[in-house]
Amino acid sequence: MSRRLHDSIVSGAAMLKWSATNDVFLDYIQPGKSMENAICESFNDRFRDECLNEHWFTDIYHVRSVIEGWRLVYNEARPNGSLGLLTPKEFSAFFNMEDLSA
Repeated sequence: MSRRLHDSIVSGAAMLKWSATNDVFLDYIQPGKSMENAICESFNDRFRDECLNEHWFTDIYHVRSVIEGWRLVYNEARPNGSLGLLTPKEFSAFFNMEDLSA
């Protein structure tokens, strides 16, 4: 058995044991139905393409700094199509203003 396969079996067993001990139900994605996880996959692809693939990290502090910068832009400065091309910060301000006027 390869080390990689063995590691995944061991970590899978640990996860099952933890979930049973903590009364947590694990709901797996059905084989061949990757769209059940589309939002996560979309985010992971974007994060990999726009952040991780663009940098050669020198140490953990560099990683943290770059990721924090990307996170701030992603969450506060970049227009989002599902928010009417507003940034999340603009949408939040607009939503809070609407809330106050009601």
